Amino acid sequence: MKKITCIILACLCCIVTGCKDGDWDNPGKTTADTFGNNALQETNVVTIKELKDMYKSTLAQQYGLTEIGKDLQIKGRVLGNDIEGNIYSKVVIDDGTGAIMISVGEGGLFAYLPVGQEILVDLSKLWIGTYGYQPQLGVYYINSSGKTSVGRISRALWNQSYKLLGAPDASKVTPIVFDASKAKDSNYMSENVGRLMTIEGVTLKNANGKTVWAAEDDAQGKQTEVDQGISGLSIVIVRTSTYADFANSVIPSGKVNITGIFTIYGTSADKITWQIYLRTADDVKANQ
Repeated sequence: MKKITCIILACLCCIVTGCKDGDWDNPGKTTADTFGNNALQETNVVTIKELKDMYKSTLAQQYGLTEIGKDLQIKGRVLGNDIEGNIYSKVVIDDGTGAIMISVGEGGLFAYLPVGQEILVDLSKLWIGTYGYQPQLGVYYINSSGKTSVGRISRALWNQSYKLLGAPDASKVTPIVFDASKAKDSNYMSENVGRLMTIEGVTLKNANGKTVWAAEDDAQGKQTEVDQGISGLSIVIVRTSTYADFANSVIPSGKVNITGIFTIYGTSADKITWQIYLRTADDVKANQ
């Protein structure tokens, strides 16, 4: 009996000690020591614009792909993540000179990479490329048809490739107003692709009080995303995953302001469309 009592007391001590090692007052708190590679130091940081300029020829291709393989780093603040399931396995960062999407093979990125969190990214083991002309960071990937493109970074590699910098500050993330008059301007597209932007005072074509953002029945073939057009702007659409939390919400009627990650997709260099990915349902507001 005495032996059993000692074992129970030992277990209780372990439990209490384990609790004390965490944040007892705020058990859900995320710290810089919890995620990422805290050993990373800023050694050779380039801007996102400089990075894109270095790999300009790769990013000019529909499905370009190049291994970075250099001691390069970028810093940026999170613009969007997978919080409501619409931006799948990706996080987007911006450093003021430009934005880039990072493809990561895990869910729940929003838990430790909320909007406003600044991160340092080590590029030495990553690849840079495009998917339909959309710039991304990831790893080498080849599909069953033999086509190469940017693949998702494994959890293990990603955990070694980034470092959290300070506490998240969403107030430092401000959308840029999208200039529809420059929608077809290649320079404007190159400068702003991947950024958080707002297109103001537009009307969604299917906003009839009944149509939802992305009904599963509307998805074509193997696609799990549905496009919603904007009146008077054939080159800009809102793209929504059927798995998004708001997929079955009714599309707002009337004139609205739409904020989201402005990506691109094209079948050729002269046939590129802007695709807006909402982060949450709150990214669409009535135009006042």
